[in-house]
Amino acid sequence: NNDDIYLRRCKNVIQYECEVITYGLGRESRIKSTRPFLCSKGMRFRVETEKKSHVFFLRSIGGCNMYNALAAIALGNYMGISLGKMAGVMKRFRFPKMHLEISHKDGYTVINDSYNANPDSVKEAIEALFNLSGRRKIVVFGDMLELGENSRYLHQEIGELIARKKTDFLFTYGEEARWTAERASRKGMKGRVFAFQNKIDLINRLKEVLQRGDTLLIKGSRKTKMEEVIKKL
Repeated sequence: NNDDIYLRRCKNVIQYECEVITYGLGRESRIKSTRPFLCSKGMRFRVETEKKSHVFFLRSIGGCNMYNALAAIALGNYMGISLGKMAGVMKRFRFPKMHLEISHKDGYTVINDSYNANPDSVKEAIEALFNLSGRRKIVVFGDMLELGENSRYLHQEIGELIARKKTDFLFTYGEEARWTAERASRKGMKGRVFAFQNKIDLINRLKEVLQRGDTLLIKGSRKTKMEEVIKKL
């Protein structure tokens, strides 16, 4: 991944005994991609190799999945598989449940990314939320677990991002996520942040807030089972 600063450093420092094939958005990459165009059904982007180019479509709104696709395209191109054939397969591919899964319910849109959560995947999901249309943006966020002594700081960092993005409402669930709620409230979201230790209470308050046209992100570590929120709405 030529867009990853750490991998670029490795490429410049380590003397590899094999051919290195780079991919990314930059023109210096061998497998080049345009920035993706996102809609509620997925993303579209154009890939260029040394000889050809082709438009790809993924049933995902996560930018990370574009890079996953580029890695596969780079390998497929090296093995002689045509861009058109790879594009056809990727267009039909369906991503696993609870991985930036989009559904529409009672006039609002739900992004179900509840399979698991770590700081990077949460940031990616928040970016995806704001890449979609929607009258109001709501984040429902459960604990990120197994972060050790950095947990408080990392949850606070997410709270700052949510506030900076001008999120309309934040609902948190769990002991660790309360640090997210506290930081978002201090950074300008006071009165629009609701922290809960009981999931039923969270769901009931969320039902009172939800309106037609809203876009809702559900995210949390596996143990928090945040998909239960969607089932009860």
